Amino acid sequence: MNRTHALAFSSVVFALSVAVRGGDLNPPVGPVAETHKTLTEVEPRRPIGQENVPFVISAPGSYYLTGPLEPTAAGQTAVTIASSEVTLDLSGFSIRNSPVFAFTTGVLVSGTRSSIAVSNGVVRGTTTNGINTSAAVDAALTDLRVNSCGNNGFLTGPSTILTRCTSSNNFFDGFETGANNSLSDCSAFSNDGVGCDLGLSNSARGCTASANLGRGFDAGNRSTLTACTADGNGGIGILTGTGCVVADSTAAGNGAEAGMFLGNASTARNCTSQGNSGGGFDSSSAGLSSFTNCTALSNGSFGFNLSDSSTATGCTASFNTTDGFVASADAVMTDCTATFDDGEGFAVGSTCTLSGCTASNNASFGFDVGEACELSRCIARNNGSSGFNLGTSSRASDCMARDNDGDGFFTAENCSLTDCTAHSNDGGVQTGDGFTLAEGSSTVGCTATANADVGFESFGRNLIVGCVSKDNLSFGMRISNNGSRVDSCLMRGNGTFDLRVDGANNQIIRNRWSTFTTAIFNAVGDIQNATDNSNFHLDQAWANFDF
Repeated sequence: MNRTHALAFSSVVFALSVAVRGGDLNPPVGPVAETHKTLTEVEPRRPIGQENVPFVISAPGSYYLTGPLEPTAAGQTAVTIASSEVTLDLSGFSIRNSPVFAFTTGVLVSGTRSSIAVSNGVVRGTTTNGINTSAAVDAALTDLRVNSCGNNGFLTGPSTILTRCTSSNNFFDGFETGANNSLSDCSAFSNDGVGCDLGLSNSARGCTASANLGRGFDAGNRSTLTACTADGNGGIGILTGTGCVVADSTAAGNGAEAGMFLGNASTARNCTSQGNSGGGFDSSSAGLSSFTNCTALSNGSFGFNLSDSSTATGCTASFNTTDGFVASADAVMTDCTATFDDGEGFAVGSTCTLSGCTASNNASFGFDVGEACELSRCIARNNGSSGFNLGTSSRASDCMARDNDGDGFFTAENCSLTDCTAHSNDGGVQTGDGFTLAEGSSTVGCTATANADVGFESFGRNLIVGCVSKDNLSFGMRISNNGSRVDSCLMRGNGTFDLRVDGANNQIIRNRWSTFTTAIFNAVGDIQNATDNSNFHLDQAWANFDF
């Protein structure tokens, strides 16, 4: 290679090398701009250390702890937030007492602020509230633990979101919240006051209140609790104001009046109240409450106590110390069950409606209802007293009483029974009638079989039409007073007489029996022997048949 070619080749290699290693061969005119990030850009948050105590945040921004904070003098607040739009990360550290002093408050929002976020740390042993954001709107508190404070653990303002926060061993409440707060997966335990004292229109999901000396949850009007648990609190497990909803929640082992106590027009759905020292579910001081698919089990008093015009649907009360269901006037119960309660299955006031309900193995009455109640498709079985004890002017249809220790049906005056059945009610220490009817009652299409005493026992001017009485130990029917009508009934196989009439002015027509006895002064249709054709007269429409 000659010298000219060598120089040309070297120039090409050098140019390529510069292009690869040196960047742009035609840089812009002017000084070269700086390309490195500043320290603030690398870590935009502002540190707070022990040397800064007490610290006041007076400008928007993001702040974080570099270590635990302890007070250096009495009366200090660890961190005061005196600005809106502040994020404070405790970085997993604690705000705690020193060997000599205690903070007054761990984190305090001062003045009316908004968009405050505090997260990830512990506040312990302050002399007042642990975290106080009551002056803040639209705050977020996340992954915080507060304990052993001299007042409340958390004190919040309106529209605060609390997530995975825990408050324990505080002198007052665990959480005391403002309006429109939202709590999820939070826990309050062993506080000397209420676990979660919730303001108006709060929502709590997946939260727990346990072993607090006061109530577990005290929810303000229009609040919603979902999948929450109140366990072992000294007061009511869950107490609500007006218009609240409690769903998929549990109250167990709480003290005072009840596991759950609902306010006016409040609702409980798919909830359980178990082993509380008082009742299971209570709405007795308010009206229009509703319970759906709830269970009251082994409580120290009633299972359910329903206020005026309240409803229970698909609910169960079992093994409670007193009555399964207690209700005031105008309550409605549908498809509910009371079993093995130490009192009555259903003890309800006037003008109540019960449909498809079952009372079994309760210590006293299956159904003990007040004046003018309506019962349909209800079952009373194996109860310690009468199956049904009906108040004045009450009505029962398609109901069954079986194997109770008292009467199947025992009525006050002017009751109406249609298509009901009383079977094998054995009396125990009581009479064991299938039906015991007071003055002015009517029984249509009913059946009494295999009861320990009388099938139908009538006291007063009653109507018994189209009924069947068979295989009862004593009388099929006994009419003890005056002015009753027994019409189109079938009586046979009863132990003493199929029909015995002791009173006067009774009308006995179109019946069939095997044995019959009557006092004088009764209107008895001609008795024809159904097996003797010579004594059979088709023209006697009022005739009774002896077979």
